[in-house]
Amino acid sequence: MYHSHEYAGLDDMASLLGLVSERWRRDGPRNRFHIGDVYWFLGLGREETPDQPHPQIRLWTDANGSPAGFAWLDGPESGDIVVHPDHRHRGIEEEMIEWLEERHRQDAVPHEGKTSLETGGYLDPSWQRLLEERGFVRDDRVEGVPHFWRSLDAIKPSAPLNGFVIRSVAGEHEAAKRAMVQREAFANLDFQMPGQVEGHRSTAPDKAEIDRRTRVYKNVMRLSGYRMDLDLVVVTDGGEFAACCTCWLDSENRVGEFEPVGCHPDFRRRGLTRAVMYEGLRRLKALGAESAVVETNPFNLPAIRLYESCGFTLVFSAPLYRKTFTR
Repeated sequence: MYHSHEYAGLDDMASLLGLVSERWRRDGPRNRFHIGDVYWFLGLGREETPDQPHPQIRLWTDANGSPAGFAWLDGPESGDIVVHPDHRHRGIEEEMIEWLEERHRQDAVPHEGKTSLETGGYLDPSWQRLLEERGFVRDDRVEGVPHFWRSLDAIKPSAPLNGFVIRSVAGEHEAAKRAMVQREAFANLDFQMPGQVEGHRSTAPDKAEIDRRTRVYKNVMRLSGYRMDLDLVVVTDGGEFAACCTCWLDSENRVGEFEPVGCHPDFRRRGLTRAVMYEGLRRLKALGAESAVVETNPFNLPAIRLYESCGFTLVFSAPLYRKTFTR
């Protein structure tokens, strides 16, 4: 009934975007994915450009050749699926999980003779039952990955920032600075992950890492859905990037997404990230958006408090399931 093939380029990118947008049209904010997630994955996931084949993404089509769903691996130990609403629970999910497991077996590096694959349980009991039947176990450490939503009807004004300015990234010549402020924000987290060494800070990047991250971020900036006016940074009087957020707009569904949001550890707790998010909300509204979404790590309490302070409310928490493989 279904055919599948490896992601082959821009035509398939259009199919992925169409599937995600249609899911949103049908189900609204109770969705795991926004089109921004597709753009972000394709732009940032590797150094190759989005028009190149991508072995970690597989697209399924129905008997008429229409897109029915896709699956991808975000690294060898984390996978996700998206299924068109008209094809849910018709056997396609079984094919997708088999592909995720097979790709995981090929790519994962064993630790103490074992590997593990994580995927989302979403809000779908049938999918959750399938995962459990295949040996996946729900991660009981947290309720799930929190997803937030807010209306853009009323946006509070932001307090002025002394010594900082909020603006768009000016062009590809700023790709290195934009990439590195994000690197510092996520490499030096202000919360502790399970198993993380307390007080951990990343080492300084070398030139090779800076060059690689710059090349990859330029890929993001060349995506069709990327808008420079929605790639926002907080800049010091001296020109240093202190915080950032990138917004993505699904104009058909009038919904924006924040992906990613971050602040350099040297500038945290000054209200910078809240201010840049409010600017993003205003710009999304000016472009016709009626609502916005954002998600975060379930252990990232500072981010959760930030989003709530910006008027976002929790819509759902997507449970996580993990399967262990013995090598």
